[in-house]
Amino acid sequence: HQVRQARQLAIVRELWNEREKIARERDKSVSKVMPDAAIIDIAKNELKSARDVYMLDSLRNRNHKSYADLWWEVRNYAMNLKESDLPSVRSGHSSIPPTKAWEEKNPDAFARFSKVRPKVLEIAESFEVAPEIIISPEIIRKLCWNEFELIANKTELENWLLSNNARQWQVELLIDEIHSLLTI
Repeated sequence: HQVRQARQLAIVRELWNEREKIARERDKSVSKVMPDAAIIDIAKNELKSARDVYMLDSLRNRNHKSYADLWWEVRNYAMNLKESDLPSVRSGHSSIPPTKAWEEKNPDAFARFSKVRPKVLEIAESFEVAPEIIISPEIIRKLCWNEFELIANKTELENWLLSNNARQWQVELLIDEIHSLLTI
């Protein structure tokens, strides 16, 4: 929501995709590769070199900073995209509202979220990891907000989760639980 210009959105998109690729290859949480705040900072700030990327406060630790040259290259790639390759700038009216507003705005989504989120928290606690490791909160919000109504069976749910960047092991861990909770 902080980035509104098409060129900046292109930088965010390219950094996001590269971060996801690295996280998948190394089987790490995306935040271990680069925090979201750094993506925003790289997109919004006037940077002149990889050194400027390295110096960003939002790249908090040595591991984050080790990718500074790569983030600079990705930023430059996005800066040089043709106008026709830039993402469209939308008003945000179609975005998913904060979950605290769901009960009033979309009671069915609120009911789904109220079932799935506690189960994710329970599973995360059983493995003694953060819930974001089990599955991205954004995937759960998107699924519960309106996507589940379009999913007819467990296979479609699995395909939907995978197409929304859930990892195979996450799908295997959660598919039965989510499907049973949302088909009741």
